[in-house]
Amino acid sequence: MWQQEWKRWKEALEARGDAAGVQELLSQDEEEKLEAFAGKMAFGTGGLRSVLGMGPARMNVYTVGRATEGLSRVILEDDAPRSVAIAYDTRKNSDVFARAAARIFLGNGIRVVLWPEPVPTPLLSYTVRKLGLGWGIVVTASHNPKQYNGYKVYDRRGVQVIPEQAARITEKMEGVDFFGNPEMELNEGREKGLLTEPAGVMEQYLAQLSAMMPGLDKTQAGGAALPLVYSGLYGTGAKPVSAMLRRQGFVDLTTVQMQPDSDFGGLYMPNPEDGRVYAQAIAAAKACGAKMLLATDPDCDRVGVQVARGGEFVPLNGNELGALLIDYLCLARAGQFRQGETLVTTVVSGELGQRVARAHGIEVKQVLTGFKFIGDQAERFPAQGRHFFFGYEESYGYLTGDLARDKDAVLACAFVAEMALYWQAQGKDLLDRLEEIEREHGYCLEKTVSRHVPGLDFAEKIASRMAALRDPGVRALGGLRILAVEDYLNGVRRDFAAGKEQALDVPKADVLKFFFAEGTLAVRPSGTEPNIKFYCAAGGSSREQAAENLARVQEAQETLFE
Repeated sequence: MWQQEWKRWKEALEARGDAAGVQELLSQDEEEKLEAFAGKMAFGTGGLRSVLGMGPARMNVYTVGRATEGLSRVILEDDAPRSVAIAYDTRKNSDVFARAAARIFLGNGIRVVLWPEPVPTPLLSYTVRKLGLGWGIVVTASHNPKQYNGYKVYDRRGVQVIPEQAARITEKMEGVDFFGNPEMELNEGREKGLLTEPAGVMEQYLAQLSAMMPGLDKTQAGGAALPLVYSGLYGTGAKPVSAMLRRQGFVDLTTVQMQPDSDFGGLYMPNPEDGRVYAQAIAAAKACGAKMLLATDPDCDRVGVQVARGGEFVPLNGNELGALLIDYLCLARAGQFRQGETLVTTVVSGELGQRVARAHGIEVKQVLTGFKFIGDQAERFPAQGRHFFFGYEESYGYLTGDLARDKDAVLACAFVAEMALYWQAQGKDLLDRLEEIEREHGYCLEKTVSRHVPGLDFAEKIASRMAALRDPGVRALGGLRILAVEDYLNGVRRDFAAGKEQALDVPKADVLKFFFAEGTLAVRPSGTEPNIKFYCAAGGSSREQAAENLARVQEAQETLFE
């Protein structure tokens, strides 16, 4: 019973002299106790994420310690180097959790490279790769509200652990108690040569990023012609993004929301997908006459872009920006494509970018949602005779090159700014170029809807509805006839129009994707939270036709989980 676990935690915290932790336990009401103690935080395919607080289902030094000890046991049995890079963002307790994890690794004799200040998640991936380390962790909850924090794990490739690796860590965690993990003081770790800092790594990253930019010389000559506003959203992108843009020659750069702030300036959710976070950036852009603004989330792996048009600012969604970047890279690298050049994107990302890639002879590989699957594919490509061209998700994440193996908003900001300057020299802005791409390849519109499932029994409700949707007898949704359905949990595509089935070459996941004449609808439950995401997409020969088709797909979506 959860009451016994609550009592055990109280006694353990009292024995450790953790007065603040005991006080927090005593201040919990019955609902908070139930949520914090009725179960344990799940170690997902990337790591942990939950609300800050005391209890096995909350983010605190004890749940972080348990995860770290479980990971330590994997490391000690693995053939990868026994070394870990640790990074953290600007959230509450991120630095505390990072140091707590470092002490446990050190106590297990595992070498630690600890960043001394908050840095972007892609810098953690780069650090692992650059220094030849065996593993990495980053303490972050990305773009979640301020009351959350998290813990992501990376392998020696700089890729977030994939399901098979996560299962090993979970197995080891199950044998670990929350209290009594081995620790070594940080100073003692330094004295024994087990603890260091990644000296010079940030500068090496920026230098290598500069060297891989397609038109860097032209940018340096004309960057002042494109006034920009950049918002760090109080996170880790503030220093590296502004430094990179100025290095490129964008000297007319105005910055806002740059100071680290675990309250995120009062924002509910510091997510560049949310239009509400741009208020300060838009005001600054209007005041200084900027033509474009950029914003990165707190761990700087996502970027949002808005373009000046008619006195206002028009946002580009993740699929639109992805298509623009693919188009620009195709132009910049024309005649330089390698054998097996491949774009990697997810099953819920938009079609336009894929059309652009295919038109240039680039292969397209679709994977499940989660950039870990994109990074994993990029690392597997050389053995398959392929070359990683570009990777993106509809949720504002982009990557090219081999500096990191997670989505990288420092890189994305640099490429977007250079791309905007290039098209400005042609008398266009990014909206103009997007319209040209759509006229050439067809209009594609998308809408992502996240719906909350109420009640403590949310998991059962979601599972029941997903099971009903998997019924082979379901041939229509909301009046739209289903032509085909891809079931990623059972690994099969059913083509009703052709009357056949075929296996899907992707890991299993609780995702369904329905295909209609009007467009597609993907359904993806969170897995650990009471939320379901619906990815609606439609196309047409005109924007009006695409919008009509998208409205019909959205109507079908609204009939689900009512």
